[in-house]
Amino acid sequence: MNKIAIIIFFILSHHALGKKIRVGIASNFSKISSSASNPYGNYFRDAIYLALSQKKKNLKKKNIEIELVEFDYGDSKLAVLKSANNACASDVSVVIGYGFSSHALLAAPIHEKCKLSMITPTATADSLSKFEKYVHRGSFDNAYQGETLAKLVKSWNKKSKAIIISIADCAYCQDLAKAFETQYSKLGGETLKHYRTLDNEKDIQKLVSKLEKNSFDVVVVPNHELVSASILEAVSREHPNAVFLGGDGWGDIGQQIKSVVKERHIKRYWVTHWLKAINTKKINGFIKAYQKMFMKSPNETSALTYDSMNILINAIMNSKNHSRKSIENSLKKIKFHNGVTGDFIFRSKRAPKKSIVLLENHLGTNRLVKIINPTKSIP
Repeated sequence: MNKIAIIIFFILSHHALGKKIRVGIASNFSKISSSASNPYGNYFRDAIYLALSQKKKNLKKKNIEIELVEFDYGDSKLAVLKSANNACASDVSVVIGYGFSSHALLAAPIHEKCKLSMITPTATADSLSKFEKYVHRGSFDNAYQGETLAKLVKSWNKKSKAIIISIADCAYCQDLAKAFETQYSKLGGETLKHYRTLDNEKDIQKLVSKLEKNSFDVVVVPNHELVSASILEAVSREHPNAVFLGGDGWGDIGQQIKSVVKERHIKRYWVTHWLKAINTKKINGFIKAYQKMFMKSPNETSALTYDSMNILINAIMNSKNHSRKSIENSLKKIKFHNGVTGDFIFRSKRAPKKSIVLLENHLGTNRLVKIINPTKSIP
């Protein structure tokens, strides 16, 4: 881990401040990421600043100063471990970050052991639930994504023949693949085969050459967007009638997929956390404020981080003495949150039940299929 020497102060007042709370923010701030948000950490960090700026008056009333300390682990999994250990050894009271499931799964046992609360805005791995204490999430889990996609396929009223193509060394990809397969099987569906490949063009092409023509009509691609784009482009060339399914790793607009497949008409469905085009006062206000502060549009990472940071700020303000233990107890007491990514219903030992957005792209145009709220059934 490369812990950034510069400590970022968020000044709430020109006058003397009261209690100073140090909050760690852990992410990839320095390397190009495989996410559509390159580098991933910028959207994450910006959303934290925005949430803090909007809670300025509330924090001042509580006589609280928030001081941010960055833990930059670049694109190294080993650095994630160092980052988590350094956070534990520091005087930060809580950490927000570890955006990918693979990062969060490495950090979670370290945080639980040292009793330092962490909240990951975007990690969806089901296995994070085994960490009962000190690990909190601001997104739904892969089981919910898998259930949504499985029920979508079954709703087509035909015996769809599904295959899965996942990246072998990706924790998120394998977890989401398992979630779909499990849920689809419960509904009476059958996954013909689960193909695993590596994250490079040569291996993807080799795999595609082995696929039998007309042996399947649904392809589940539970990977991050850039490699998913390569898989969709290669498979659709040989199987033009296949329908593709993806998870939140495809992002809220699927821009990289659109740029890779270009004008080829590939029918695809995927789930995500939010959509800028959803016309609500809360979403519109967030977009406007974000654009004004950073001169760019927010993305899905921004929205999820903004919600998680607001949840964390509320927990800090409601904690008794702002110690690690006090903030953890305060986080556990939060049962509901309404954010820009929808409603959150927090549960014990699970990711929150929360709103999920189902999207479709057909003939090159994205379309909102429906928003599924946590109080309603999955389609």
